[in-house]
Parts: sequence; structure tokens; C-alpha cells
Amino acid sequence: MEYPVLEETNIIARNSDKPVFSYIFNYDGWRNIVKRMNPRKEFINVTGATHADDLFYLFSQQIIPTLFESDIINKMTTLWTNFAKYGDPTPSSSELLPIRWPPAAKEEEHRKTFLIDQNINIIPQPKKQSLALWRTVYSKYRRKITS
Repeated sequence: MEYPVLEETNIIARNSDKPVFSYIFNYDGWRNIVKRMNPRKEFINVTGATHADDLFYLFSQQIIPTLFESDIINKMTTLWTNFAKYGDPTPSSSELLPIRWPPAAKEEEHRKTFLIDQNINIIPQPKKQSLALWRTVYSKYRRKITS
């Protein structure tokens, strides 16, 4: 997660009466196509997911086998389907999803993030130091809108 995503989550969570769900997709599997298509060989050895890799676990890909990925595909599609149906990715705990995905807390210091990896987990909001740095940089250098 980088500054714009963290800041947008912060703004929406603070100002919305609807729950906001924040996650990091870090699963490294056969469907991580973006990384595999990168021409730089050193990129292949980097663990974790890259931008948009989560989409390949949500939507059917005929060219990519699902044999080794069925568990993560089931988890991902259940999370997104539950969110569409109930407004909550984990309306209840289950064998497939034993951990409830909490909405982002309005107070940033209490915010947790849902980590989607080999094992699903809840972690403290990442990159707090870089978030503080980028807030300083943006407040100093971003273009101010005047009316």
C-alpha cells in the first residue's frame, strides 16, 4: 500500500457512515501474471504480489490452470461475493474464512489491514513512517486549490 491509497482510506473512513475495508494482497502464486510478464529477470525473484495481481484470482483465466490456486481463488471470490451481497466481506466466520475482516477504524492509530496471503491475517496499518513523510511532502509541495 502506498501513500495515495492509505490517505484515501483515511479520508473515507473518517468521513463516511459506511464501512471501509482495507486490504493488502500479498499472495505469490501461478496467477501473478504481471510479475511473470515483466522482461526484467530480477523481478521474477521478488516475492509477493504486484499491482493488479489480485484480479487474476477473482476472474476466470482460461490460459492459467487453477489446480494449485483453488484455495486462494475460493477465498477471494467468497470475500468479494459476500461484500456485494451483504456489504461485509466476512459477515460470519467460516472454515474457509476463519478470520473476520474488520472495517477500517475511523481513528488512524487503531486501523488494521486485512492481509490476503497464503494465510489470511489482520495486521496493523502498514508504512506508518512513510505515510507521515509523504503527508509532510504533499502538504508542502502539492498544488493548492483556490476558489
